[in-house]
Amino acid sequence: MKRTFILSLFVLGFSSLVSQVVVIRELAVNFYGNEFFIGWVLFAWLFWTAAGSIFEGKFSQPPRKTCDALWFCHVLVALLFPVILTLIRSGKLLLGTPAGAMPDLFSALIFSFLALGPFCAVLGFQFASAVRGWTLQEAAAGSCAVTGRSYLYETIGFIAGGILFSYVFVFANEFKIAAGVAALNLTSAGLLIHGFRKTKQKFLGIFCVLAALVSLLIPLNAGTFQQQTSSWRFPQETLVDSENTVHGNIAVTWIRGQYNFYQNGLLLGAGDEKLANEYLVHFSMLFHPAPKNVLLLGTGFNGALREILKYASEKVTVVELDPRQIHMAKKYISRGLCRRLDDKRVRIWLGDSWSFLRTDRETFDVVILNTPGPSTVLMNRQFTTEFFKQVKARLAPGGIVATHLKFAPDFVTLELENLAASIYKTLKRFFPNVLVLPEDTLYMVASMAPLTQDPEVLVRRMQARGLKNAFVSPAYLKYRLTNDRVAKVRDLLEVNRRARLNKDLRPSGYYYDFLYWVSSFDPNLAKVFAWPLKIPFVALAGGLVLGMFLWRIISRGRSLAAMAMATGGFSLMSAEIILIYGFQIFYGNLYYRIAWIITAFMVGMGIGTWAGNRRESAVVRSVLGGLHLGAAFYFLLLSVLWWMMARHSMAMTGWAEALFLAGAVMIGGLVGFEFPCAIYYAVHEPGAKEEKTGSIYAADLLGACLGALLTAGFLIPIWGIYRTFLLLIILNTTTSLFFYFPKTKRI
Repeated sequence: MKRTFILSLFVLGFSSLVSQVVVIRELAVNFYGNEFFIGWVLFAWLFWTAAGSIFEGKFSQPPRKTCDALWFCHVLVALLFPVILTLIRSGKLLLGTPAGAMPDLFSALIFSFLALGPFCAVLGFQFASAVRGWTLQEAAAGSCAVTGRSYLYETIGFIAGGILFSYVFVFANEFKIAAGVAALNLTSAGLLIHGFRKTKQKFLGIFCVLAALVSLLIPLNAGTFQQQTSSWRFPQETLVDSENTVHGNIAVTWIRGQYNFYQNGLLLGAGDEKLANEYLVHFSMLFHPAPKNVLLLGTGFNGALREILKYASEKVTVVELDPRQIHMAKKYISRGLCRRLDDKRVRIWLGDSWSFLRTDRETFDVVILNTPGPSTVLMNRQFTTEFFKQVKARLAPGGIVATHLKFAPDFVTLELENLAASIYKTLKRFFPNVLVLPEDTLYMVASMAPLTQDPEVLVRRMQARGLKNAFVSPAYLKYRLTNDRVAKVRDLLEVNRRARLNKDLRPSGYYYDFLYWVSSFDPNLAKVFAWPLKIPFVALAGGLVLGMFLWRIISRGRSLAAMAMATGGFSLMSAEIILIYGFQIFYGNLYYRIAWIITAFMVGMGIGTWAGNRRESAVVRSVLGGLHLGAAFYFLLLSVLWWMMARHSMAMTGWAEALFLAGAVMIGGLVGFEFPCAIYYAVHEPGAKEEKTGSIYAADLLGACLGALLTAGFLIPIWGIYRTFLLLIILNTTTSLFFYFPKTKRI
């Protein structure tokens, strides 16, 4: 009997991890890898899981009814996982969002929140049912011990799911993954029925096992399901090709005679964008008197490289993040553009731009950044002080650096102004001469040397180089450099005092881009999201401490265990978000590593829960206080590690990545150890009841969901990594004081 519950909890943990990683990746493609939505998905996931756990706690059922609920939950998980996968992919169709367009924020939030509800609520209900059923079967063990063991076996399932996903499922067809999860859950349901039902009713168990075998046949049609549902991400376009890679999902579509290329749902460009690439290249190349060595960071296969090679440059280096993107592009772009990729003057460097700048010692006459705006932390890292400092070090004397942002010169909203001003100020910190050329796209050209604004100079260079462009003509050059928008926008950005510098560890540009996106759908909602920018950090930290003390006075210390567990959950999820940000900033391929990160946290939680269950001491007040002091010290050490990596560029080393994962194991261990301690404390408080064990699990999940939302959405973008660390130190230190200076009777 006991083994059946252990299997059920293991399968629950396994299914939760695998489905969570798949859902995060799917929604990241829908929302272009935006970290705010990663935090929102984790928030929604944990919220609904907590709701399911709390809902189950309202029932008091006999053992058979509880076990019936448990096997039925396994069946629901098997059925709902492919349904939620299909629903997410249909999101753009349901919301009416065109391919490549940013969805309405409010609609996207509501859609993702509601889509996760049934599935995650079942997971929470299932855990609580397993604990209740096991407790009823082994009443002598007590709910305290059973809950701790259940948490451990679920965590072991998490670990197994993370390892298998990282090394087997990471590039697999998602419907094949769903079929495997379904087979595992249906088999578990059959075993539960076999163990708890009467002999004449055991045909249900046989049916579930047979259904599990049938579900294994789904992979035979998985390719069809994958192609059909993937095409729903691109309404009004025909999906031609799609592939999961280390860096995300890349896709090619066909519409009205042209191919479009997408990465994580974000439009990189069409098969040949002559207009956009002429603007991108010639506005920067003509400012240099003799560009011989050129560096292009970002997309070059769809025309940018062709325009650069018009200048008879001796060498052009193209840095492309995803090698599969080049491979896929060669299948669909014209032969003429393919020849440019194979030109003997062209060197294609496959990898992250940050890694290139840190390892390559060449200097360049012109550096062109052809990347989307800072809509994600991954994209934002190419618009920061740290990045521009590296670019400056790679520029030859008199070198030029050029970048671009989306813009609307005739209607410059506050959000758009702050976005542009943040990047403009960040460039100005390293390059005293920055020229802005505003139209629908705002081009910024920067240099240590003076930049001429005499269009005749650029026209003479164009003529001397024999350039025959379709769009960037002598007349157009004169217009772009002399129209009144140039001075107007430059002055607007110069006098802006609100926008902050954009940094890796405080991605202000990313948050301004987020506000601009929100404002395009709901200006009033954008003002709500902008309001936290006005809150001083001292007021935020002071309000947190005051609120915690007021709560303790009002509650009279009754729910101290729940508060401690909520703090632990908040700290754990905040650490997870911080490490997700870290992998984006320092490595740039979170899509591949996210299963590693979650698994590392689960390994720590498994070790910690195992150790906590073996704890013999009945006095846990000082233990809980010590755990939160340990968490505060952990965040202090982590902040020092981040400072060392950022200051001394050590993040690209292999041991630094190992330290990231070790940090995940450490905080997971602390919170895992705390769970059985908090359960014991809650059960043995004066006046406590057995039902409190469910509230501790719910407090853990609710604290974690708040940690995911607040850390990803506000704390890091607004106050930065280091102040987020400080806030977590304050939170855990204050919680520990409640245990060292008790109001209630000592147990």
